[in-house]
Amino acid sequence: MLADLDIGSLIEPMSGRAWSGREMLEYCGRRSACYADLGLRRYDRVFLHYGNSLEFFADLLAIWNLGGCVIRPTRG
Repeated sequence: MLADLDIGSLIEPMSGRAWSGREMLEYCGRRSACYADLGLRRYDRVFLHYGNSLEFFADLLAIWNLGGCVIRPTRG
């Protein structure tokens, strides 16, 4: 599924860090394998306590790739 994605380059506006689409897919693939090794299955919920970073979007795609759901805190 990840190989089917056409991801462009991503840039963090605050830091200026950038990943090409290929770098993002490679990182997503590694993260997807890590989550699978931890036992993540379809419909499992995963709490990500961070956001607005390249790593967040890679983890988000990796979790979705395995059929999981990402939960993120809201500001109250």
